[in-house]
Parts: sequence; structure tokens; C-alpha cells
Amino acid sequence: MRLVLLAGAALAVAGCEMESNENRLENAIRANLANQQTEVQSIEMTEGEDGNMTGFAMVREASGRSGRLNCNAHREGDNYNFRCSPAIDEAVLTEMEGLIRRELEQQAEVIEVDMQRHNDDNHMRGHVVVGDGAGNRARLACTATRDATNIGTFNWQCAPEGAAAGAGNAGGASGSGAAAGGGKTPAGGQGGAAPGGKPAGGEDGGEGGE
Repeated sequence: MRLVLLAGAALAVAGCEMESNENRLENAIRANLANQQTEVQSIEMTEGEDGNMTGFAMVREASGRSGRLNCNAHREGDNYNFRCSPAIDEAVLTEMEGLIRRELEQQAEVIEVDMQRHNDDNHMRGHVVVGDGAGNRARLACTATRDATNIGTFNWQCAPEGAAAGAGNAGGASGSGAAAGGGKTPAGGQGGAAPGGKPAGGEDGGEGGE
């Protein structure tokens, strides 16, 4: 899913004295997403004992696509620096599997693709089983990591199990690219369009004061 990332956006969180910190931050996140023409269907932030907050927002972008953002906010004095990143859900995994399948089908018969979220919403890992049409099969280990400079992109690679990751000349493939529907993928495993980078609305760098 594609959405413009608001990097380095700053918004003072204003509110009456009776308004909770959670509500103030939720309103700030909602306002930032509205600037991206993204509707916030629901949002929930919870303040911890350390004053920081965690939570999520369910959003819908102008194209009609929906998704979940996982949000974290770090308190610095009277301000909150918050970051909302697209969650890796089943839709994202399915898109990534489809991308890898399309890429590898240019080189071999793809029998099976399975990718799973790994540890957090920035990493996936799994495997692919490919064949040569003569009954021979090989299993490739695959990983995908969100690009730190472009939240809507995953850099992925598949290589024979036991081989160095991304060893394309050993029967593997690798690629990177924009989220769902991003650029065309040339043959040979270079520059695949990585899915799910932006389930409706990646948000980064907002600040909110009390």
C-alpha cells in the first residue's frame, strides 16, 4: 500500500487542562494523517509508567485501502516525539509472497512461497521451494527488511539454504522497491516492488507538546 510519509513533521498538541495526554497525542496523530488525506477510523494510545506511549491507529487512505499503524511516542519534556509504522499483517505477507513468486518465476518453477513476520514490523522471513521442471527441487531461505530511509520499501533476498543470503548467482534472487504496486521488476531479481510498506499511512517524526 502506498502513502506519502510525513518525515520530520512537527505539531504542538494543544488541549484544555482536563484533556488527557493520550487524547492530545491521538489528536496530533489524527491531524498529521489527515494532512496525508488519510482517514483515521480508530486510534488508541496508552501511556506507560515511564511517560512514553504505545498504541495503534486503524486508517483508510483515499484509494480505499485500509491498514493498521503501530505507534510509539517518546516523551521529551512537554513534548512527544511519535512514530507510526505500518504493521506487517496477512495482507502485507500475501503481497510479499506474490512479489517473490513473480520474481522467481522468471527463473524457475515456483512450487511454494511462505513468508512470516519476524520479531517486529520491520522484518519478515520464510522460504521458497522451486523446481526445474524435471522433478528436481530446491528450498530457498528468504528475508525481507524494511528500508530505514523509505518506510514504504522492503529489501528482500532469497538464497539456497546454507548459502550466503542474497547469493543471486547461486540460484537466489534479491530486490527492493516501493510498496504495493511499485516499479516494474526486471528479470534477474533486481528491484522488486516490495509490498505492504505502507498499509494506509506511515507517519514519522511528529512532535506534540502538552
